[in-house]
Parts: sequence; C-alpha cells; structure tokens
Amino acid sequence: DKSHPVGKKAPNAWGLHDMLGNVAEWCVGIDGKPCVRGGSWNSKEKDVSCTARETPKPEWSQRDPQLPKSSWWHSDAPHVGFRVVREE
Repeated sequence: DKSHPVGKKAPNAWGLHDMLGNVAEWCVGIDGKPCVRGGSWNSKEKDVSCTARETPKPEWSQRDPQLPKSSWWHSDAPHVGFRVVREE
C-alpha cells in the first residue's frame, strides 16, 4: 500500500535497484506523450513488468493547484515517480 525505501530489494544484472514494482517511472513514449512504465505498488501483479505502460489520468491531478494543470506533476498519484541513477 505504499512505496518502500530505495535499495532494499535485490539489484538487477546491472546493479540497479527497484526497477519494477516500487513506483511507476515517468517517461516520454515514442509518440512524444507522457506515460508511466513498469507498474508500481499500486498495480496488480500481472501489470508489473518492463513492458507495462499507462497514460496519466485526470484523477491523478484532482488537487493540482496550478492553472493550467501540469502534465508532469500529479498531486494525487503517489505511485508515480522517477529514477535517478548515479555512480558511487
């Protein structure tokens, strides 16, 4: 029912943690439109995969105070995040 701290799950073959199932990752689709990928803690098990795609929904921004509303910030979508990768 919520995200977990980063790096608590086993890494993949490239040493990256939390690639699937923590939060869905903000991306830009091949059509140039925003989408989220991978699934999240809020997804059904069958919908957590590297091929999972979802388009933003209006209810994700019900409380967004910006006018016009942002296409990237969703006040009501705690299951959506972004990935930061860095070298140690």
